[in-house]
Amino acid sequence: MNRRTIYIGQYKSGTRLVGFNIIRYTTFCLVLDYYCYMNISVGDVINNRDWLIQHVLKQSEIRDTKDNRTIINTAITNMVMIGLLCESNGQLFITDKGKQAYMDQTYHMTVASLYEAKETRRLSRIAIVISVASILLAITTSIIGYA
Repeated sequence: MNRRTIYIGQYKSGTRLVGFNIIRYTTFCLVLDYYCYMNISVGDVINNRDWLIQHVLKQSEIRDTKDNRTIINTAITNMVMIGLLCESNGQLFITDKGKQAYMDQTYHMTVASLYEAKETRRLSRIAIVISVASILLAITTSIIGYA
């Protein structure tokens, strides 16, 4: 039996939590997108977990690391637990609840908000660096002006 690692833990850092959730909800979106698109174009599709993990890594900007693969695996497990996917004999397929979640774009809105939060954090760090540089420049200019 192939044992899989599940990613759990306490997140003391807001940045880590946002990063974890970006990977998690990106996985939700990509998996739902894939199944719904394929169901419309070719009919019901069944895939195994390893194929889905590889699909998420290929279709996203998520780096292929052991931790990220574990988070993606955990997200797929969560999708099974909440009824978006069904797993039978190692094969995964979308449920009616999964199709409805895709149509409602529930997870797509969540991941968009998370990416916005990540970008806002990045911009705030840049603003702080610029502010500190401006203060140092002003102090240096005033000291040179008195000399």
